[in-house]
Amino acid sequence: MSGNLDTKYILLGTRSRRLLLGCLLALVGWMLTLETGGARPERIVPGDAYFSQTYTVRAGVSELGVQRNYEEVYMLYTYYEGVYDAKLRMERFRAFERGQVIWEERYFYPPDGSPPYKERTVAGQTPKRILLGTP
Repeated sequence: MSGNLDTKYILLGTRSRRLLLGCLLALVGWMLTLETGGARPERIVPGDAYFSQTYTVRAGVSELGVQRNYEEVYMLYTYYEGVYDAKLRMERFRAFERGQVIWEERYFYPPDGSPPYKERTVAGQTPKRILLGTP
């Protein structure tokens, strides 16, 4: 009888370890997604400003990280703002330090089929035109 009991406890222990390992892996995966860039807002309203404390650049287009409320990011030293157009493409992207714009990018998507580009302006400098890469 005790042999069967030991086997039962060993199997429970193995099952419990697998469950614990699965939970730990899920937790680690969730934590890795918390502050990665490129996390678009779930619902985008063209012309509204969206904020984040991180960003990435893909094919020349700056993309916000995890969306934050303005009240959350305003207290940070550095934060970012993105505004999307009616086709849900980035229209304007700005970087802030202590509430002041330090650089801004405006995106242009010509209707005639010519390559899209952005104009990047750093505070106090002439805008620089940059062609966007293809995704």
